[in-house]
Amino acid sequence: SGLVGEPLPAPQGEDWLEAHPALRLHLTQAELARQTQSLARTRSRANPEVMLATRRERGARDESGEQSWSIGLRIPLSSGSQHAAVIADANALLIGAELALARERERLLLAARLSQQQWQAAEQRRLASEARARLSRDSLGFFAKSFQMGETDLPTRLRVEQEAFAAERALQRARVEQAAALSDYRQALGLLPE
Repeated sequence: SGLVGEPLPAPQGEDWLEAHPALRLHLTQAELARQTQSLARTRSRANPEVMLATRRERGARDESGEQSWSIGLRIPLSSGSQHAAVIADANALLIGAELALARERERLLLAARLSQQQWQAAEQRRLASEARARLSRDSLGFFAKSFQMGETDLPTRLRVEQEAFAAERALQRARVEQAAALSDYRQALGLLPE
């Protein structure tokens, strides 16, 4: 992958965004917030509490101490304001999670579009650099023959060689930039490197 002239990978299926690793965390947090809200709505009061206590009393000087145990059960009968606060917290958590999810979806879509456009621009630069390098090689061949025949001076030939070398360097740089743009695009789609 990443070879010059390779077609740009398309997103895999319609739901590529939902399978994106960066979005999975937000999807999980939103689902957890939904479940927390559902639990808060079904619980109308606090859980019952079981209490266990022990007490030890000392007797007179030579008498042994007495130990007693007590068990208690506390059942909350009403918790209106606490219940409303728990539901409000759960609703706020859900709203925050859904907003974060929507923002992440939008960010990933924009990043994919931007990286696709950057790859297309890098492809255009590579094609232009290839055409320039091809023309420079052709010109270099013509000027080399012209120099051998004595029709071109040495400074002109050296200038043409320098231009051909610069065109080849620009082509190599354009290929590297295109490969980097392809890598950025694949990463924006959530694909693993190949």
